[in-house]
Amino acid sequence: MSITLMRMTRKRGVSAFAAMAIFASSVFGQSTTSVPDDSVLINDRLALVSDIQSLGARAKQIDAPLARALAQTEVAEAAWYLDQNLAKKLLRDSIGLTIPSEADQSKPGSRAVGAPPKMSSASETAGMVVRERILRVARRDQALANELSSLVIDKLGAPQAHGSFADLAQESIAEGDYDAAANYLTQAMDADPTQINASIEIGRVAAKDRAAADRLILAYIERLRSTPLSFSNGSEPRVFFALASLVMFPKSNLGAPGVDIRSTAPAVIREYVAYTLELLNQMTPDELRSSRGYLIGMWPMVQQYTPELRQPYFDLELRSRASGDSLSLPSSRSMEKEYKEKFEKQVDKELDSDQPDGIMIQRLISQGDFAKARKLIDKLPDGPQKTELTEMVNMQQAISLANKDDIPAAQKMAESLTKANSILKVFPVIAGKCAAKKDDLCARDSVNQAVRQLKKADVTPFTPPPGVPASFAGTKRDRDPVLSSLGSLVSAVLSMQDELALDVLDELVVAANRSELDTTQARTGFETSLFKKLAAMNEERTVAAALQFQDPLRQVVALAGIEQWKSDKLVADEKLRSIKHESAGKKN
Repeated sequence: MSITLMRMTRKRGVSAFAAMAIFASSVFGQSTTSVPDDSVLINDRLALVSDIQSLGARAKQIDAPLARALAQTEVAEAAWYLDQNLAKKLLRDSIGLTIPSEADQSKPGSRAVGAPPKMSSASETAGMVVRERILRVARRDQALANELSSLVIDKLGAPQAHGSFADLAQESIAEGDYDAAANYLTQAMDADPTQINASIEIGRVAAKDRAAADRLILAYIERLRSTPLSFSNGSEPRVFFALASLVMFPKSNLGAPGVDIRSTAPAVIREYVAYTLELLNQMTPDELRSSRGYLIGMWPMVQQYTPELRQPYFDLELRSRASGDSLSLPSSRSMEKEYKEKFEKQVDKELDSDQPDGIMIQRLISQGDFAKARKLIDKLPDGPQKTELTEMVNMQQAISLANKDDIPAAQKMAESLTKANSILKVFPVIAGKCAAKKDDLCARDSVNQAVRQLKKADVTPFTPPPGVPASFAGTKRDRDPVLSSLGSLVSAVLSMQDELALDVLDELVVAANRSELDTTQARTGFETSLFKKLAAMNEERTVAAALQFQDPLRQVVALAGIEQWKSDKLVADEKLRSIKHESAGKKN
C-alpha cells in the first residue's frame, strides 16, 4: 500500500479510535506560545497522574516477567516528575523481574572478576536490555541508580555487570552525552576491568572526544594495576588486546574500526608502556615468548616517550626470544608500511585466484574499496555466497554514496537490495539526508520505495562469520528487520513538517500486529521514544495508532511514551507559570 493510499484508509481508522483517545486533555492541544492558568494546570496534573497510575496498573497485569518489567519502566519514566514514589516503586519491582533465578544463573566461577566472557542466550540478552533501560531511567536519582547497580553486580556477577554498564555507555555516546558515558564506563571498569566491552566504548569516545577518552584510559590502567590477571582464565590476553587497541592500534578498535582517530596523549602512552612492561615482567618464559609481538610493537613508543625504560625493555626483549630470534626493532612508519604491504599482497593474491576468499572480500567492502571487492565477487560461481556478497557491497556502497550526498546514485543502488537487513541500514540514511535538506519529495519517494521493498524483502539474516553459530543471528521471534526498518524510517523523517512520519507509523503498527517477535521477552520492535516524539507532532493520530496495537505490551509501552510527552510538557508549563508568578511578584 502506498503512503498516499494509506492516508485515505487512515482517516477511517482515526475516526474509529477517536472516541478511545481519552488520554488527551485540552491543554495538550493548545498553542505552545500560551500557558494555561493555575487551575487548569492543577486539574491537568491530577488527570495526568490518574492516567499514569491507571497505565501502571495495566502494566502490572502483563503476565510475562520481562514484558511486565519493560512496561512498568516506561510508565515509571512518565511518572517520574509527577509521582516519584510510584516511579521508584515500579523501577525497584522491575529490576527484580529481570534477574534470573539462582538455578538459571551461570556457575559461581563465571561470575567472578576476570572470568572469561560467555555468549549470552537470547533470554539473557533480553533481560540485559530491559535492565539497561531501568538503569537509564533510574539515573535521575543517583542514590537509586547506585542501589540498583549494586543489586545487578551482586546478583549477576562482575562480567555481566560490566557488559550492562558498557552497553549503557554506548547508548550515551550515541546521544552525545559523554559525561553519562564516562560514568557508565567507570562503573563497568569498577565491576570488572578485565572484560573488553569498556575498551570498545572508550574507542567510540576517542573518535569524538580525544581528551575524554584519554582520561578514561588512565582510569582504566589505574584499576588494572590493582586487579590480578591470569593467562589461565584469559584475563591477561584480554587486557593486552584491549589496551593495545586503545593506544598502539586505535584504528583497529572495534568501537571505531578504520576511523582516523587522533593519537593518544603522551601521558597516556607513558602509563601504557610502563604498565605493559610491568605485566610482561611477571610472565613465565613461555607466556613472554607468546607475547613477543606486543613487546616488539611497543618499541617506537619506548624510544619516543619512555627512554628511561629502554634497559628494562631490552632485558624483556632478550628473555622473549625463541631459538633463532634476533633483535630487529621496527619504527612506527615501518610497522604501518609493513601492514599495508602485507594486505596489498593478500589482495593481489586473491585477484589472481579463481576462488577468492569471502573474508577478504568482506574486508575490502568494510574499507570502502568497492571496485576491488566487485572484481573478486565476479570471480565467484553463481550461488548463495555470491548473491550475499553482492548484497553486502551494494548496501555499503549505497550508504557511502548517501553520506557523500549523492542521493540519486544511492537511491538507484538501494533499489537493488533484497534483504530486510540491508534495507534497514540504507534507506533510513537516505531518508534522513533528504529530511535534513528539507526535500519533502526526496524523503517521501525514498520512504515509499523502502516500504515497497520491505513488503517482499528476504527477512533471513546474513550468514554469520566462520566459527559463529547460526543461532547467534536469532529467529523471527528474536528480531524483525522489517519492523526495525519502519521504526528507523519514522525516526529519519521526524524532522519534516508534514505527516510522513505518522504515515509510516501506521505501516509500523500493521507490521507489528503481524510480527512473530516474542513480546514475552520484552521485544516490541520499536523505541518508546518514537511515540513520545510523534505525540508532539499530532497527539490524536499517535494515540489512535497506539490503541491499534493488538499486543498488550506494545500498547502500554506506546501509551507510556505519549504520557511521557504529556508529563514533560506539563512540567515545562508549570515552570513557565512559576517564572511568570515570580516576575509579577517582583513588579508588585
